[in-house]
Amino acid sequence: MYRSGVPQSFQYAARDGDIHVAILNNPFSADRASVERSITESMTGHSAAQVKRFLAVPEGAAQPPARVVMLFNPPPAMSGLDLCEARSAAFADGAADGRLRLLASFCVGAQAQSRVTASMPLPAAPDDPRFRSLIGQTMLNLIPPEPDAASINDD
Repeated sequence: MYRSGVPQSFQYAARDGDIHVAILNNPFSADRASVERSITESMTGHSAAQVKRFLAVPEGAAQPPARVVMLFNPPPAMSGLDLCEARSAAFADGAADGRLRLLASFCVGAQAQSRVTASMPLPAAPDDPRFRSLIGQTMLNLIPPEPDAASINDD
C-alpha cells in the first residue's frame, strides 16, 4: 500500500542524502550493530530517491519525522499503519514457525506513507544473500519508482 506522492515525499526526506531507519526486533543472534549494518547496506541502491546513506536510529532514540521503520516478526494483528505511531521499540516477537516476517513502513510523522509485508524461511545470519535480497526488494516495493510520464500511452 502506498499513498500518492510517496516517491516525491521520500525524495524530499532524502534531500540531504540520508534517510533514518528504525530497526525493531533483532531477528538474529548476531549483535545489533552487525544486523543494522547488513540491513542499511542492503537498502542502498534500492529506492527511487538519491540516498547516500541509510542511518540506523539508535535504540531508544527519538524518532526523526521522516523514516523507514522495519519491524521483524511483528505481532499477528499489527499493521504497517501502527508502526508510525509506535512509541516503543519493544514489541512482542510474533514468529514461532521457522519464518522471518517483516513489516515495513515509510513514515512521515505518525502517518504511514507506504507499507510492505514480507516473509521468508528463517535465514541463519544477517549476511545471508536471501535476507539481503528480501531487504532490497522490500525497499523497491516501499518506495516504488515513479512511472515514466513519457511511457504512458493514452490511446
